[in-house]
Amino acid sequence: MLKLRSTDRGAGFRVLTWRDTTDTVLTYMQERRAELLPGVERGTRTARQRRQRRLAMLTAYIKVLGQQGSRTGLLIARRLP
Repeated sequence: MLKLRSTDRGAGFRVLTWRDTTDTVLTYMQERRAELLPGVERGTRTARQRRQRRLAMLTAYIKVLGQQGSRTGLLIARRLP
């Protein structure tokens, strides 16, 4: 469960709202990974390495958001006077 404090004087902001976008982001990452998989071993050595790095990054995001309970979203805050 995400816990947000309404004020955090150390940061100098007051949270106005939080919008959880985890499901949307997770779906997006899964779709990008599915598109990337068929071509990961094609092309030049440099292209393959680039795709393998992208695949590793996408896989890590999917693991964190889908299996480890992490959340992502939009935070809107106002600077404290």
